[in-house]
Amino acid sequence: MDVEYPNNLYITDLYYFIFAPTLCYELNFPRSDRIRKRFLLRRGLECFFGAQLMVALIQQWIIPSVKNSLIPFSNMDLIKIQERLLKLAVSLRGILDDNQ
Repeated sequence: MDVEYPNNLYITDLYYFIFAPTLCYELNFPRSDRIRKRFLLRRGLECFFGAQLMVALIQQWIIPSVKNSLIPFSNMDLIKIQERLLKLAVSLRGILDDNQ
C-alpha cells in the first residue's frame, strides 16, 4: 500500500515513526503482516536488563563518587574538587564505553 504525502498525516503514523526502529521517516516503510513475538520479547528483555545494568553501575560507581565529593565542594578545596571530577568523568566514560 503506497501512501503519499498529505494522506500520511495521522496520529497512528506519528506513533509508528516514534516506535519504529528507523532513523528517518519514510512514507512507505516495508513491514511484515505479522508481529514477530520472539523478536519483540527479545528486544523487551534487552531493554529491561540494560536498564537494570545501568542502575547497578550507577549505584556502584557514580553515587559513591558524588557522595565523596560533597565535602571538597563545600570546603572549596580546588585540588580535591578536580580529583573528584576526574574520578567521576572516568567512571562515566567507562560505563558509556561498556554499553556501546
